[in-house]
Amino acid sequence: MRTTANKLSVWHSDTLDFKAESVEKLIVALATTMPSPATIDLVWLKEEWFSENEIILENNLGVTKYESVNELHKDISGLNHKLLAKVGTHMLEQLDGEGNYLRVSKRELINLVVKWMETDREFSIDDLEDKWQEQLMK
Repeated sequence: MRTTANKLSVWHSDTLDFKAESVEKLIVALATTMPSPATIDLVWLKEEWFSENEIILENNLGVTKYESVNELHKDISGLNHKLLAKVGTHMLEQLDGEGNYLRVSKRELINLVVKWMETDREFSIDDLEDKWQEQLMK
């Protein structure tokens, strides 16, 4: 995990179904922030866990090429080493739960980006980093 300004970036979803269109769009939004396509690991965190543990979840617009999804972005804020360890423990607990974890391969990620780039037309290949463009032109 890497934090910036004592914040950790997360995304809100109304469903825990990794195959739902809304979740695919979240994955694509995240992908558009990456310098190049790569395998990524995703884990569902429980929003109520944060309030129960007095850890702040701030609504902050995401900064992705997939602008309609940006409003679903949140930051876990006010993090210090102790709170970051606590969040890490929650992540590990969630990894043990069935259906809480998904690994998206590089190829799957590329396919999702192409699918939603062509379907919604909110961003184009030219909006993406050079290494993304190289992969998509193959």
